[in-house]
Amino acid sequence: MTAGLTPDPAPDATRRFTLDPAPVPVMTVRGLTTVFRSAHGTVRAVDDVSIDLRAGEILGIVGESGSGKSMFTRSVIRLLPVGAETTAGEVVYDGQDLLAIPQSRMHRIRGREIASIFQDPIAALNPVYTVGRQLAEAITSHNSRSRVETRELAVRALADVGIPSPARRLGDFPHQFSGGMAQRVVVAIALASDPRILLADEPTTALDVTTQHQILMLLLRIQRERQMTVLLVSHSLGVIAQLSDRVAVMYAGQILELADTRTLLSSPRHPYTVGLLGCVPDAAETRPRRLVSIPGSAPDLSRLPDGCRFAPRCPLAIDACTSGEVPLIQVGPSHEARCIRTDEVARRDTLFSTAVERDD
Repeated sequence: MTAGLTPDPAPDATRRFTLDPAPVPVMTVRGLTTVFRSAHGTVRAVDDVSIDLRAGEILGIVGESGSGKSMFTRSVIRLLPVGAETTAGEVVYDGQDLLAIPQSRMHRIRGREIASIFQDPIAALNPVYTVGRQLAEAITSHNSRSRVETRELAVRALADVGIPSPARRLGDFPHQFSGGMAQRVVVAIALASDPRILLADEPTTALDVTTQHQILMLLLRIQRERQMTVLLVSHSLGVIAQLSDRVAVMYAGQILELADTRTLLSSPRHPYTVGLLGCVPDAAETRPRRLVSIPGSAPDLSRLPDGCRFAPRCPLAIDACTSGEVPLIQVGPSHEARCIRTDEVARRDTLFSTAVERDD
């Protein structure tokens, strides 16, 4: 069932849906800020990010490499790399701030109620333990099970993600699986405790296109069957458009635009989103077009520009864009953009081309 929708009672087999006017947040993030401190300065990897995760939805986060997507997901579950520190904000889940609770309590939540899938399936698996042992650890770490029951659950978990001969493959090591099969194992481990929230951080990065599609369809099927809330991180707008109910566009540690997927794809209101969409080829087009590239590169997070962080690369930037912080502005129902020129963006067919002159 699509997130944010509830079924109307119907006697026949056809399921009709109506929009839920008040989707329930299963997690609320407010003002989340994570920094790296070094001799060269402070890097704001995640800067004052606020967002709700709604029950049963797939929320996509998209942006260039280094935009803060992965660091945001790690900050939520307090799995930060060495040198990183969350300095502000709150992550409210089940009535408690995950940033303030004891580590022992966070350990019980992480994996059992909030699970993660990381980018590299081989790196995520321990090479010296069998897949069965790693699955058993995921199953029993939060709930006491007998050996027989644990094995049955492990076999079922592998079968659920499409691993052939699951009972036999419990005794195999990670190197005996292909990249796609290893990623299925990672998915099985993440879902072993039937979590409410799944954080999927670039779950198909290292896979070929066909295997990517299989893994994404697997995640979508399991999400619908279990009605999980999924936070899907990707640099690919194609992946995000295919699976997500809502999309947050991140850049230089901030959310620049947030809307439901259809609105964001059809009516983007931030120049950066327009640029990302222009980079994507459209197979439905009857005539070829030249793909757009966004000029310049993302800013150094230790030396951020004043005002809008995208202004140095933006064809619509004016003096007002570089003076003072630019807040997220409501531009439509459940649609926000961090831009003071959203009306101009809406009137442009394209922004990043030689035919569009930069405004004075």
